[in-house]
Amino acid sequence: MEYKPIHINIQGGQDSWSIEENEQFFEKALEVQAKYPQVTSSHETHRTRALYNPFTTAHFVKRFPTLRLTADYSHFILVCERLLQHPTDDERFRLFASRVDHLHARVGTAQHAQISDPLEAKEECGQMQKWWEMIWDAQNNRTWITVTPEYGPAPYAMTNEINVWDLTNREMERQKENYQKWSNNIH
Repeated sequence: MEYKPIHINIQGGQDSWSIEENEQFFEKALEVQAKYPQVTSSHETHRTRALYNPFTTAHFVKRFPTLRLTADYSHFILVCERLLQHPTDDERFRLFASRVDHLHARVGTAQHAQISDPLEAKEECGQMQKWWEMIWDAQNNRTWITVTPEYGPAPYAMTNEINVWDLTNREMERQKENYQKWSNNIH
């Protein structure tokens, strides 16, 4: 590798492919990934991709023991059009937690993958934080995990009136504080 990345995020597969076609994709992708053990790489939970909803994602996680994830759970909420608060949903998110190498810390709703101010969506913000802490719990023995407070501009954002730089930096600081609180509670 000419470059020296610490992590590669992959948006792979396709939601329109059959389970079998996506399984073939993951078989080949994981073969390629195994050739580069010096860098972690993970597949993002993202709309239009193989891991577009928690149900098929659970299938692939169970099917492929080496499949690693980039958790962008805002897409799950949007695709399912609900907050996924049933106990069986928690079971799935616990299953995913130990497989996460990278976290997209973005708050979404049942109608939007991204909201303009996460602090105004208390229920969604609380649910996302619960899932992120599940990941931290499962990753407690690791020396690191990467996090991106991923917020984009319009048209991805719901309005042109937000300052994406300020929002992203504020969310980064909020997650640092949340991580510190979580870390203090486990030690």
